[in-house]
Amino acid sequence: MGAARNKISFIIIGVLAAFVLALFFQPLAADCVSVLANGWGTRRYLAAAAGGESVVAVSREDEAFRVTTGTLDGRRTDEWTVHLPVSAETCTVAGLYPAADGAVWLGVYEPADSASENLTVYRITADGETERLLVYPCSGETAAERRQGTFLSSFSEQDGEVRFALVDDGTAQAYRYGGAGSGLQQGEIQPAYDASAAAVLADGSIALGGTEWLELDGRSVDFSLDNCIVTNLTQVGAGLFYIDGASLKVFYCDLTGTECAEVFDLGRSTALDGLNSLSIGRDGSVLLLRDGHTLELVTESRTVSLNSVLYRSGAAGIAILAGLLIGWLLVTALIWYLLCGRRRSYLPLAVGAGGKLAVCALVIGALVSGLVVRPMVRSNMAREVENVLAGAAVLAADSGVSAEELPAQIVDSLTALSSGDYAAVTAAVYEQSGDGWLVRGDSGTLPAGSRAALSPGFSETLAQQAVQDGSAFSQEGNTFRLCLYRDGQVLYVMVADGALGARLDAGISRSVSGLWAGIALLWAAAVITLLLVGRSLGRVGRAMEQLSGGDMETRLALSTGDEVEALATSFNSMARAMQRQEDNLAGLIRAYLRFVPERVLALLGKESVLDVDKRTFAARRMSAMMVWFEFPERVYDNSTRALFESINEVIERTAAIVARKGGTVFNFAYNGYDVVLDGGEAEAVSTAVAVQQEVLSLNEQRAIDGLPTVTLRIALDVGEVMIGIVGDENQMEPATISSSFTTARHLIGLAGRLEAGILCTENVIAGAAGYGSRYMGKTRQGDDMLRVYEIFDGDPYGIRRGKETSGRQFSQGVFALYSHDFAAAKRIFLELVHDHPGDGGARYYLYLADRLAGQPDQEVSLED
Repeated sequence: MGAARNKISFIIIGVLAAFVLALFFQPLAADCVSVLANGWGTRRYLAAAAGGESVVAVSREDEAFRVTTGTLDGRRTDEWTVHLPVSAETCTVAGLYPAADGAVWLGVYEPADSASENLTVYRITADGETERLLVYPCSGETAAERRQGTFLSSFSEQDGEVRFALVDDGTAQAYRYGGAGSGLQQGEIQPAYDASAAAVLADGSIALGGTEWLELDGRSVDFSLDNCIVTNLTQVGAGLFYIDGASLKVFYCDLTGTECAEVFDLGRSTALDGLNSLSIGRDGSVLLLRDGHTLELVTESRTVSLNSVLYRSGAAGIAILAGLLIGWLLVTALIWYLLCGRRRSYLPLAVGAGGKLAVCALVIGALVSGLVVRPMVRSNMAREVENVLAGAAVLAADSGVSAEELPAQIVDSLTALSSGDYAAVTAAVYEQSGDGWLVRGDSGTLPAGSRAALSPGFSETLAQQAVQDGSAFSQEGNTFRLCLYRDGQVLYVMVADGALGARLDAGISRSVSGLWAGIALLWAAAVITLLLVGRSLGRVGRAMEQLSGGDMETRLALSTGDEVEALATSFNSMARAMQRQEDNLAGLIRAYLRFVPERVLALLGKESVLDVDKRTFAARRMSAMMVWFEFPERVYDNSTRALFESINEVIERTAAIVARKGGTVFNFAYNGYDVVLDGGEAEAVSTAVAVQQEVLSLNEQRAIDGLPTVTLRIALDVGEVMIGIVGDENQMEPATISSSFTTARHLIGLAGRLEAGILCTENVIAGAAGYGSRYMGKTRQGDDMLRVYEIFDGDPYGIRRGKETSGRQFSQGVFALYSHDFAAAKRIFLELVHDHPGDGGARYYLYLADRLAGQPDQEVSLED
């Protein structure tokens, strides 16, 4: 279950992390996927041009232009965003050229006001700075007239000077730019008549061309141009290149106009459907941009793809996708660890269930957005555009104007719409012939009779569909095309991106945002509900933790009116039952602790009496103390409860002293008990003295109450003590085993003869510093002789005072006795007994001296 829960949690968090990362990296990932799947990315380009060894392409990015530069060998060199004084959505590219100094020349038709527009030329430096060099108002009443009558020639460059011409109203004005800061300088003016192409030569003169004519500096060329339409006239090196619009062949002529040679047939070298722009480069090669995403350099012998200038390579796409995948895994793993790994794989309710709801919401939202909303908005927009384009085309066609004038009328009617969405519209009339589709009328500068393939956006497939079905409509991205077949001709209308594309993107964005906003509100409401439920469950969880931690008083008060309240009620019942069991168990343990006290458990290294069994054992060096007491004989003769009360009183008061001093009591009996202390010799002596002083206080109180007093004696030794459990399966109790207790029992016997309160061995006397003590002599225990000491600090004051003052004399008597000078010993002890009759030790030694005087060979010891 834990592994399955981990996997589910990881999947949920992974899906959520993927959607969050998609918000930031979706365009990048989509571009990489498109490059791998199609060979091109998601960006659509408007125009491209070649110049020298350089290539430049331009696209729209919101309200700005995006300029991309590269080389003819397919290497991208730079890319930057260009902001013009007007929105790029309202502009149409009129000319493009990459200069040798790295600057880019950009000509655009841009609106001047609602009824006019300007042809503006900008120079964009390599660092992205924009210099406006020329603003020329386009002449003409309508948009079609303005764009047909005012256009830019191709750009050329010689010795660092960039040249071009502006053709307007039957004249061609030459311009040149000598370098940064020099400004734009005007050259000669030449009549242009119905020119469809122009170029400025190295000497500043102008070359013009049109249907079946070509002039160099006002002089016609010497070769025949029958059935030839000069388009895309470009000066390269020491000659001119142009394309015959009627045959799609590329020609070269020298600057004298005396020789002309065919370079290659462009129509046979490559497909031209969906042409966006065409530019002649070095050696007559032709740079084509098709469908907004395919950049090719066409020569006589081959066609080379330059898509690597426009888009990243497939290897780079794979590396980026791999990096995003690794980043997603790392983010997912980190979030999973923070939320689950450190919480033993448990997710909070709001995170777990909320995450599942979020995954469902995101999946449903993505499906609805991708499969319903976006297609629906695009479909609605497509129907609207189709209706508008068809209406304008039909009205213009029914007006009876000629095929040459029909495109201009359609463009004028569409651009006149107040919405401004159709500013980027173009129109043309095509007719099918044995050589293919030919232009009969064009809203741009393409002369009648030109091949339709040179018309921007022309699709032969769409035209053939219109011939079969009467009409055809297509939408590719933000580009819309309509074809109507009437009277053997195809009326072709195209709206390319611009304001209409921006409106479509805005409509999709609004619809998708509304969808996600609704989903987010529903999800937020669900999460808030889960948070409220989780809060109640959290209280239950915390209460369970407190209960498991031993707080049996924990109770829950929840009034949710649902299963959570029922859970709280069940918890309270369980807590009360556990409290009763705990109370019973505590009582049972307290009963057990009477037989196995907590101090015994500590010595055994156990925390609970339930952990103790017959295998429990401990051994260490400790002080052993034996406490012995007795009452007068008459007390024992009285078989009443008073005897046990007296015994328990002595034990309770003395054992309490032992417990406070850190001692542990064993083997309670009617006349004493055993004690072990692990605090050292000094602690043992202190405990013994305190017990004797407590007995003095007890006897005073018993004497006042008329009760018999108790005699208590203590023996001390230090040694290895073993502690364990003895008994059978039905009854067990703690026990101590040590030779020190054997010694203590022997000393208890001596204490009675010596009338001593506390006796100890030589091992203990070092801890008696600060207490009154004296050497009592030797006693035999087995084969060993023990040195015995008395500690008299716990004696009654008079006796203690006598022993303190007679200590020196007592020691002399002991020395004399053990030196077998029994006469001297007898004299000393006789004197001590006379002066201190309460000194039981002196009386016992007087007895020994007298007995040993008659048996001088007997061993001297404290035994009788």
